Amino acid sequence: MQNLPEATPQNAYSMAPLDEYPHQGHRGLLIQANTDLEVRAEPGGVAFARLSGTLKGQPLWLPVVDQQPGWVQVLLPGRTRGATGWLDAERVTTGYSRHEIHVHLRDRQLNLAFSGRLARGWHLEIASGTDHVPIGRTFVLAVAPDETQPGRRFLQLAAHTTHQCGAVTIAIAAGAGHGNLAIPASALPVLARVPLGALVRIHP
Repeated sequence: MQNLPEATPQNAYSMAPLDEYPHQGHRGLLIQANTDLEVRAEPGGVAFARLSGTLKGQPLWLPVVDQQPGWVQVLLPGRTRGATGWLDAERVTTGYSRHEIHVHLRDRQLNLAFSGRLARGWHLEIASGTDHVPIGRTFVLAVAPDETQPGRRFLQLAAHTTHQCGAVTIAIAAGAGHGNLAIPASALPVLARVPLGALVRIHP
């Protein structure tokens, strides 16, 4: 297993099955690996990556997008847009999130939904020079301190976008930095309470 690449935001996966329903929500089921796990292209199939239960000191929670007996299919962090993988369901801890974040690029709006209902909404700005924000499903990968703005945090998403400086991980933050989806600073304490692994749906 150690010869397999780790499932991280920096890696790409040539063998990963892509998300078949990128415009749908999900039932809120989340998982965290109990130990290092092989990520497979199909239930019981070829392993193409390995997954840890933590990432940079934070729990790594992933949204479940499909299930088969003994297996769960999850969205993966990484450079491959819409990458998914199958995990042994007997070796994960399950959780649940009733939150979803909706990013509406054309309308420049970010909405927070709870149990399928709109809870809050904020105006959104996209950082200058940021192109090709991927449409579809991703998730909240981590909540981290914003080194450019002491005392504030930002949400790191599992998806990437293209910036003038190259491919960067998308962040929801108060500042208009590289790859950022910028929102009012007052929104961040609310969004920072969203569970890790919560689904983020990016709309045109």
